[in-house]
Amino acid sequence: MRNLYENGSMTIIVLPACPDCLALSFTRMEPGLVIRVLKLYAKTES
Repeated sequence: MRNLYENGSMTIIVLPACPDCLALSFTRMEPGLVIRVLKLYAKTES
């Protein structure tokens, strides 16, 4: 589990073993924020 981004009181936790859960956690967020977090996640995985 990695805390990649903190926005106020909202913290995004990445679950590498559960990409579907990760996608669901983004459904209530802004598309721009989702894109930034996904890019950051891609960097940590490469």
